[in-house]
Amino acid sequence: MPRVVTPPRPQRLFFALWPDARTRKALSTALDRLALPPASRRVSAANLHLTLVFLGSVPVERYRCLEQAAAQVQGRRFTLRLEQIGHWPQPRILWLGPARIPPALTALVTALYSALAVCDVFPEARPYRPHITVARNVRQAEAVTIPPLTWRVAGFSLLESRPAPGGVRYHPLASWALR
Repeated sequence: MPRVVTPPRPQRLFFALWPDARTRKALSTALDRLALPPASRRVSAANLHLTLVFLGSVPVERYRCLEQAAAQVQGRRFTLRLEQIGHWPQPRILWLGPARIPPALTALVTALYSALAVCDVFPEARPYRPHITVARNVRQAEAVTIPPLTWRVAGFSLLESRPAPGGVRYHPLASWALR
């Protein structure tokens, strides 16, 4: 009888800025002060990140291409000032982001897309809007402010979204330093 081999499962992947422990703690502390509407769900501190390029479901055999392409990116370190809380009614998320996008962040996203073209990954049609999702299922949000948070960005990561009890967990698979 022939042996049936189950192909490896596709991975749900994305490139992101993944906070260091100090930044993650500062984010979590600041977000603890937010009063969220009933039925909303705060994003776990362990999952806080800023997406650079969303890839979605990726066959395992494409992982090597993504990893090699990302290694070619030569971005610069930068400081990200997170000071703006916003709400998008669809998909009902509350987010934290910069009031001004640092040129180095824009350059990093552009360089990443350029490098990923060899893997058949191309920029989205909609404009890039850097943000950290802080709560989901937020139907309405009142205007709130938080003290600005400073994040010294020194690298970027490739993350996998894995199902977990109560939602998903994000796991860094590889990281690259910025100059």
